[in-house]
Amino acid sequence: MAATEFEIRFAQSRIDYFDKVLKKGENDKVKTLLKAIKAEGGSSFGASDIANAIKNAKETTQEDKDKAVKAADTALKAATKADTDAKAAATTAASDLTTATNAKKAADDMKVGDDPVLEAMKVYNKACGDKLSANHKDVNGDEVIACNTELLKGYGFVNAILKNLPNEAKDVLVNSGSAFNDYAASLAGDNLKAATKYALISSTVAGTGPFVKGDEIPEPKDYTAHAKHVENTLVQLNTISYALLQGTNCGSANKADLSDCYKGHATDLKAIYDVGAIDKMNIDVSATYPYGQVSEGTTLPTIEM
Repeated sequence: MAATEFEIRFAQSRIDYFDKVLKKGENDKVKTLLKAIKAEGGSSFGASDIANAIKNAKETTQEDKDKAVKAADTALKAATKADTDAKAAATTAASDLTTATNAKKAADDMKVGDDPVLEAMKVYNKACGDKLSANHKDVNGDEVIACNTELLKGYGFVNAILKNLPNEAKDVLVNSGSAFNDYAASLAGDNLKAATKYALISSTVAGTGPFVKGDEIPEPKDYTAHAKHVENTLVQLNTISYALLQGTNCGSANKADLSDCYKGHATDLKAIYDVGAIDKMNIDVSATYPYGQVSEGTTLPTIEM
């Protein structure tokens, strides 16, 4: 499907916005929390797993550091003396010295305060209206579900999909491999309207049509990298959109009350976050995309929400 003049103009006019703002997802509180959990060794993002990660997060006080430094100093002195006095046991003493030296460095480098999971949790909890227990040791999966649900209600991209396409995108889009890959045949009436809105959502998020192939993406001479970014964004758009519409009571027929849909996705976030490569996500699912405005002097029809 050849790119239209509008799609080319749109892609050219929004490069900085897509690459420098939305691509980073800096305002996504959920993503920040998940990245912190992943950085600490977490790999499962179900609500209970998130709650456990918050429970197990470390709080390091100045007293903790002072004790660790004192203990490490004592151990280092003992290990150093053993290394000096016991040349006959040089191998063992040297190993002890290395261990103690590393422990000393770790103690000296210890940062007082909350670890990354706790820091991210505080911002995440505030964003959803403080739905988590005051003591992070008491946080449970139900509280995380409640927090996720509240945040999902305000996600512009998520709601644009849920409120404008039918459950599973039936009779509007078709899928292959758990991702939308084409329009349904013989579109008409409400189905045609929904397909048109999906094209508008796609143009807003990625700067081009939802099923444009990589070699057909508008590619100005100096913007090869941007064209690849657009292609990657489309892949994620069609995958995330498919996942969003699979939940119970998800889709435009339920747009007046999507509570069960939100709760379903809030229970396990893997449907809308690429857990395996969260830093490579090109779509900020939490963003309020400029659905009604392309560039100065050029407006699009506003998507019904």
